[in-house]
Amino acid sequence: EHIEESRTGWAGGFFVSTPVFSYDAISYYKIFSDKDGYKHIHYIKDTVENAIQITSGKWEAINIFRVTQDSLFYSSNEFEGYPGRRNIYRISIGSYPPSKKCITCHLR
Repeated sequence: EHIEESRTGWAGGFFVSTPVFSYDAISYYKIFSDKDGYKHIHYIKDTVENAIQITSGKWEAINIFRVTQDSLFYSSNEFEGYPGRRNIYRISIGSYPPSKKCITCHLR
């Protein structure tokens, strides 16, 4: 028997993400649920319990494509509130506050 429950109204279609290591090859980024049940990118330096949430909102991060020394590239369904659409975003890392830019949002 397989049962899925969701507080956000979405069930199924999500896989366990693999860690994507940062430039230092020690810390890493991973997608898992936030306190509201949405899948978001988290930065793990020592333990998962101390993870720092990188993305947030009423949308979900789908995949982390690449992490460079100063950027993280990922896909999500956050653009214009359409859950079926996927776009690629770039977040600057190492600066505060981090800046985010959608790379593909206006290519349609």
